[in-house]
Amino acid sequence: MKQGKERNLSSDVLNILACIGVIGLHHNGLVHTYHPGAGWVQSLMIECLFYCSVPVFMMLSGANLLAYRDRYDTKTFLKKRLVRVLIPWLFWAAVFLAWRLLIGDYRLDPLTWRTVADAILNSRSTSVYWFFTSLLMCYLAMPVLSALRNNRRILWYLAGINFLYFSCKPAIEYFLNLRWEADAPMGSSLLIFVILGYLLTTKPPEKRNRTILYLLGAAGVLLRFFYTWYFSAKNGVTDTSIKGYPLFHSVFYACAVFVFMNRIPWDRLLPQRLKDRLPAISACSFGVFLIHKTVMYYEKLLLGLGDGSWAWRLLFIPVTYAVSLGIVMLIRKIPGGKYLVGG
Repeated sequence: MKQGKERNLSSDVLNILACIGVIGLHHNGLVHTYHPGAGWVQSLMIECLFYCSVPVFMMLSGANLLAYRDRYDTKTFLKKRLVRVLIPWLFWAAVFLAWRLLIGDYRLDPLTWRTVADAILNSRSTSVYWFFTSLLMCYLAMPVLSALRNNRRILWYLAGINFLYFSCKPAIEYFLNLRWEADAPMGSSLLIFVILGYLLTTKPPEKRNRTILYLLGAAGVLLRFFYTWYFSAKNGVTDTSIKGYPLFHSVFYACAVFVFMNRIPWDRLLPQRLKDRLPAISACSFGVFLIHKTVMYYEKLLLGLGDGSWAWRLLFIPVTYAVSLGIVMLIRKIPGGKYLVGG
């Protein structure tokens, strides 16, 4: 991987593309309810292609933050992460809960402080916010992982244990119809991406291993697509039996995309004006994720579009991103606004 400025440029590009990819997933909600025809297949294809977006976000966190001890102490690290994640998450979760209650789109019965707290903390009113809970838990694990940053063998061991438990065990149990009731010894389902992000950034794989990784990544995304397509059509419902970010095919695909994108010479390909703006755009990704579902709601309401529209599933992905980005940039200009949208 590149060094210095180019390295940061790669992270910014990946961050922005992953953010757009998440929006692409949410624009293709049609895939969750099976419908025979090209529209559903198209949505499945987009979901499979963009499914690496969340893992890539986690890998970027590992790549950029696991060596935080080289810059500041653990107290400073935790303070920075809590301010940038916890405050925006809780603020917008509360705002969107109140908004949904007002428009009659969500109910709390009974309406008490406990049901409000439950809706916010467990992302019941804004389901996509599950990501922030997982991200926060990974941040809390980083002080331990960071202490091991120079012991790559131990980090690879942790990644391997997590891969066996969260990536392979569910698939083995499903296909063999056999359940092994064993708890995860070390880690959580998404922590593997944090570890792999750091390992693959600090020592990128050599050409032969890259080729193997690319083949595994391609095989992973094709497996997910064709398996889901076949069994969904066969059973008449969307098959989710091999869906999951930590599953082995998803890990292969995310790692392949991460390594491939980091090898692209962005510094030579992108114009200087765009390169100068990328850090500011990238810093808005957290805020874009926070508000884009509401932007989508009003886009649908004003334009009368639905999940069945091909324009909604494809053309409006960059539109939603651009509108959300503009709103976040405006919020960040308000005094104290950056604390509301993270980044």
